[in-house]
Amino acid sequence: MSDFANYVELAVALTGVAVIVGLAAERLRVPYSVALLVVGIAASPLANREPLFTFPQGLLFVFLPALVFEAALHLDPQALLRRWMPIATLAVPGVLFTALLIAAACSGIAGLAFAPAFVLGTIVSATDPVAVIATFKRLTVPLDLQTIVEAESLANDGIAVVLYGVGVKLAAGNHVEWLREAGAGVYDVAAAIAIGVLFAYVYVRLLHGMQDAGYYSVGSLVLAYGSYLVATEAHASGIFASVAAGIAIGLFKRYSPTEEVVRDLESFWSVLAFLANSLVFLFMGFALNLQRLFAEPLVIAVALAVVFLSRELLAYGVLPFFGIIRNWRRVVAWSGLRGGLALALALNLPNDLPGRDAIIHGTFVVVLVTLVVQGLTIEPLLRRLRLT
Repeated sequence: MSDFANYVELAVALTGVAVIVGLAAERLRVPYSVALLVVGIAASPLANREPLFTFPQGLLFVFLPALVFEAALHLDPQALLRRWMPIATLAVPGVLFTALLIAAACSGIAGLAFAPAFVLGTIVSATDPVAVIATFKRLTVPLDLQTIVEAESLANDGIAVVLYGVGVKLAAGNHVEWLREAGAGVYDVAAAIAIGVLFAYVYVRLLHGMQDAGYYSVGSLVLAYGSYLVATEAHASGIFASVAAGIAIGLFKRYSPTEEVVRDLESFWSVLAFLANSLVFLFMGFALNLQRLFAEPLVIAVALAVVFLSRELLAYGVLPFFGIIRNWRRVVAWSGLRGGLALALALNLPNDLPGRDAIIHGTFVVVLVTLVVQGLTIEPLLRRLRLT
């Protein structure tokens, strides 16, 4: 059997496993992403190891465009406008604050050099609330609260990737011109948003008046991946480009598709997102080596403690200024799960980067603990706070 046929067979088998695990998780009222992660960890000794070596590239160029576009497509524009200030604060200065706090603590307490500690901070500063959002939708959590958590995760992914690039340069011993890096960061975001909006305009303009939802679905696939890849080639943020494209579709009211087409489009992307998330969390389980729990214990303990502390500080120190009520702040603080992007960035580090092993160990434990602990306890928290 050819290599291509083997990959198809593997994809079908993993999709079948994902469906079975998802059904079981639904009946047990457990977030399916957490269930898939646990199954992946349990099956990792039996799994073919080859797909693990392409996990970073697979996530960054195959799964991530679909995941961020689908999430952006479902964002409510009115709720986004109402809550853009706390979202922007959490996603931009919040990510930088978290990265610097982790860097300072890991270098000052755990003895890790500041540059590698900053790389670790940038990697684990971005949230990935897939398990939380799935629970939100099942329990019908207030729309604005769901928008804050989901929109923040989309924005801070892009910001974290920009900071990650700077951190890797520092850790590799390269000279960093901070003014130039700041300008490059602004360009990354602004150019990506412009590319995403432009692609979205071309998409809705070309398909305006079409009644066949199939054209919209296939065209949206080109839109999501095309904007991501073009932005990446232009040295801008592919994440922001796909997010901007997903949001902008609903902003061009004159050319917007009918409600029936929108429903079909959302159904199409829900299926793709389920498939992408399922494979990502299974691969994450395969890649998470439990032996790393016992490596670099001081770095791991400090990083994990600061991840939780920084989230509490942001939720209770910043969100009150935007009128966010106490119960919502508790949920935002407990929604700071880390996931696939952090794992992919850690595994994608250059092999000769100083402190690489400590960074990977810390990232693996932060991802594992936040996904399992917070993912499994978010529903009881929502019920206790009467937010369902």
